[in-house]
Amino acid sequence: MAKLCLKKIREFGREVKQKVEEEWFVCRLTCFSLFYNSLTSWSTIADTLVEPLFWCVDHFIGYLGPIFVALVVILTTSVVVIFYICLLPHKAAEGHLWTVYHLIVGHWLLANIVFHYFKAAFTDPGHPPQDPGWSGIFYPIYLIKDAIGNSFNDVKYSPKATDSIHSGVNGITVISSVRNPSGMWFHSLIMFEFLLCSASTVALGALLLWHIRLIHYAETSIEVHTNRAEARRHRKKRLKYCNPYDFGPLKNWQIFLGFTKSRSFFWRVLMPSSHPPEGNGLTWQTIYSEDTPNLEGIRLL
Repeated sequence: MAKLCLKKIREFGREVKQKVEEEWFVCRLTCFSLFYNSLTSWSTIADTLVEPLFWCVDHFIGYLGPIFVALVVILTTSVVVIFYICLLPHKAAEGHLWTVYHLIVGHWLLANIVFHYFKAAFTDPGHPPQDPGWSGIFYPIYLIKDAIGNSFNDVKYSPKATDSIHSGVNGITVISSVRNPSGMWFHSLIMFEFLLCSASTVALGALLLWHIRLIHYAETSIEVHTNRAEARRHRKKRLKYCNPYDFGPLKNWQIFLGFTKSRSFFWRVLMPSSHPPEGNGLTWQTIYSEDTPNLEGIRLL
C-alpha cells in the first residue's frame, strides 16, 4: 500500500513538472513571437532603461547647473557664518595666538575656495574648431580629446579638495575646544557644520585621490580605460605600450601646475592663480614632440 501511494505521488509530481514546463514553453514562445529581435543585447536593454535619465538631463540640464551653484554658495556661506557667530568667540576666549592662526588659515582657504569655484562656474569651456580642415577623419578624435582635456584641466579651476579637507579638520579642531555651549540652536549649528565639512572631506578627498592618480600618469578618466586596452593589446604581441602624454611623474605634475613658464610654487599653487593650462585644447605635446618642455626645477617664490 505504501509503495502504491509513493508511486502515485511520483507520477503526480512528473505530471505537474511536465505541465509547468509546457506552460513555461508556451509563455516563452509567446514572448519571443511578440518581442524577439536578433539585434537585441544587454547593451540595448541598458540604453533603453537609462533613456528616461537622458531625457531628464536633456530637458533640465539648463536648470540643474544654476541650482547646484546656488546650493554650493549657500552651504559655503553658512559654514563661514557659523564659524564667525559660534566658533570664533570661543576660540578667541582661549587665546589670541590660536585665533590669529585660524583667521589667517581660514581666510586663505576661503579665498582659494571662492576663487576656484568662481573659475569653475564662469570659465568658458571653448567650442569645436570652425576650420574646414578639421572636418576630416581626425576631427572626431580631436573633438573628443578637447572635451576630455577641458574636463581634465578644469581641475585647476575647481574648489580644491585639500581646502575642504583642511576646512573639515579645522572645524573638528575648533569643535573639540568648545565647552558648555548654551542653547539647542548652538548644538544644531555645530553639528550641521561638522557633518557638512565631514561629508565634503570624504567626497572631495576621494575625488582628490583619483585626480592625483590621473595627473601622476598624465591620463584622463577615459584614457585610463583606453590605455589599459592598448596595453593588453600590445602585451599579446609581446610589445610594451607607452602613453605618449606621460613625461614621468615629476614633469607631469610640473606641466599640470603650470611650471613650464613660471616656477613659483607660492604664486601658482598656494595663492589663487588664473594662469591658463598648457596647450590650445586641441593638440598636446607628446614624448615624441620636438618642442618638449624642459623643466629643471621649481622656485618656492
